[in-house]
Amino acid sequence: MENMKAKILIVLVIVAVIANSCSKDQFSDKPVLTFSSVNATSFPQNSQLTFMLAFTFKTVALDTLFVSSYSLVSNCQNSTVNFKYKVPDFSSVKNQKGDLEVDYVVGGSLVTCSNNNDTAYFKFWVKDKNGNLSDTVRSPNIALLK
Repeated sequence: MENMKAKILIVLVIVAVIANSCSKDQFSDKPVLTFSSVNATSFPQNSQLTFMLAFTFKTVALDTLFVSSYSLVSNCQNSTVNFKYKVPDFSSVKNQKGDLEVDYVVGGSLVTCSNNNDTAYFKFWVKDKNGNLSDTVRSPNIALLK
């Protein structure tokens, strides 16, 4: 009888280990951000630049989206422009995944080179309500035309 109990216990442990390893949690305690797409890679003045980002969080809702643009043109005065946005509150939902759309009109605040065409890339990261930061994701190079 003891031998049978030991075999059943071993089988249950093996089944539990296999079940646990097969159901890897896609949600992390730290927010996860991935770059999905951009609507083009070359933009004239007054056109709309749209980035799509995907996010997941396990238990703590997102708080802030950070965006930095980096000019690749050496004679530009402002080589980095930083933006900070509050994210809508999803705190009542756990294990959340979704998309963030970030829109800019080329010109105005999205100017890194005042008189010339520019090529820039953008970096994005999010912070959750506990202060945990996601990894930083990067866009492809974007041509901003005058």
